[in-house]
Amino acid sequence: MVVKNRALGLLAALGLSGMMVAVGCQSKPPRVPPPTIDPSEAGTAAIDEYDTDGDEGLSHEELAKCPAILSAMELYDQNRDGKVNADEIADRIRSWQAHSIGVTSFYCKVLMDGQPLDGAVVKLVPETFLGDAVKPATGLSGRTGLAVLAIAADDLPDDQKRLRGIHVGLFKVEVTHPSVTIPARYNTATILGQETAGDSPNGQYIVYELTH
Repeated sequence: MVVKNRALGLLAALGLSGMMVAVGCQSKPPRVPPPTIDPSEAGTAAIDEYDTDGDEGLSHEELAKCPAILSAMELYDQNRDGKVNADEIADRIRSWQAHSIGVTSFYCKVLMDGQPLDGAVVKLVPETFLGDAVKPATGLSGRTGLAVLAIAADDLPDDQKRLRGIHVGLFKVEVTHPSVTIPARYNTATILGQETAGDSPNGQYIVYELTH
């Protein structure tokens, strides 16, 4: 499996905006506050959940179960010791909050054995240590393999139900299909992870290259 980053210019070529937009006649979308996350509590909870050797840091091996942080390791491992600690996770969350972005756009393309996969369900599952404020998002791929992900309206407050986008956060990525067998490493035991901040290394458009 290979995850590829594409320049945001490709979004323009596809006719897709790099930012979340509102549906309707508004001239611009209302400002949506970031999900309410306590950075220190989230950092501590992440260590509690994934630190199996008790050294208060998450190694590459431990982060295999938290692939979203692993995919953006250079943004977390501030002291370059090859591990991520609670303070580094908290600092990274504070950096998201400083940008005051609550909902953003996210697109992905799903390939199976090199071919676009039509009808794949892509789900972003929030890391539990972020709490309940960050909501899951889903998208359905079309014939080109492209999926546009969004939070379900039922998971949004009344004044945001017409918005299309995802929360800034850390997610496990699960890809399933109603008729094509997708290996467990892409869903129930996923190795795919996504950080969705504006400066995340994978950006807002990702290609997931799956293999049987």
